[in-house]
Amino acid sequence: MTKRSQQAATSAQQQGGECLRFVASTQSPADQISAVKSLFNARTITGSEYAQLKAKAFA
Repeated sequence: MTKRSQQAATSAQQQGGECLRFVASTQSPADQISAVKSLFNARTITGSEYAQLKAKAFA
């Protein structure tokens, strides 16, 4: 059971990294925020990650 949990965590981490690279590659801040909001709504990222990425889009 623990091995499955570790595999699931690793998989989620990899997917999150791919999503973050996608968000970072978009051009406008509005596009970045929209993509980040979608990730947050899909529960792919946490609230703190959402806040960090949103702040980066405004920077």
